[in-house]
Amino acid sequence: METTFCLQRRQINVLPAPSITDLRDQWQYLFTQKGLYAHFELLTEVNILRALEMSMEECGRIIAEFFSNKPSNADVRAVLSRRSDIELFFFVIQLLMAHFSETQEGLILFANASSTPADVERTHALPATPRLILLGICIQQWMISFEGQIICAGIQPSFLSGLAAVFAIFYTLNVFNEYQAEAACTLEFIQRRFIGINPEKGTKGGRVLSKRTGKVPQKKKTVNTRVASLLKKLVDFEWDFI
Repeated sequence: METTFCLQRRQINVLPAPSITDLRDQWQYLFTQKGLYAHFELLTEVNILRALEMSMEECGRIIAEFFSNKPSNADVRAVLSRRSDIELFFFVIQLLMAHFSETQEGLILFANASSTPADVERTHALPATPRLILLGICIQQWMISFEGQIICAGIQPSFLSGLAAVFAIFYTLNVFNEYQAEAACTLEFIQRRFIGINPEKGTKGGRVLSKRTGKVPQKKKTVNTRVASLLKKLVDFEWDFI
């Protein structure tokens, strides 16, 4: 996959954009958990799963403590009231989405633990934009949907590994300038705080063709104001927390 990386990028970037079915037929390994991680690292020089794990160890507890001390709205208070044995990272993402007034369904869907990809496609109205699909309340497995179909099934039964893979999809398939509106703030927060990709500070953001329009989207020159505000508040809180 490393040897053929340039060929993969050429096919992904071609216009008109290839269908997901064609890409999966040509590059089956790319649409696996390990393939997505590897392609993302070659593209960005970031080991995405390690970056998420380190960020969670560094600031996950601080984010949870911040919202516990300063719940920003009723949705955040509702998430805080429901916490029991929820995995920390899942809890943090729920808090972020509540803070930004974004619905969980904008990024995450749930299905029965025994569901197959065909079952999920048949029983769910899968949107065109990427979604992480968690199987079972205890996250026994996860899948990723894109363009209305299941394109990847994970091998690690953890929320963090699934989130890493679904985030990699945005960069691997050139849709990182087009985060879905339903989860745009949360995804940008993940990009900047957890993954450490800040386009305005360098070239990692890139200028790529939009799969949706066939044009080069305008590069974001500033951080979303709501994301920037939360980042600043967290920095201030972290000093007090330490």
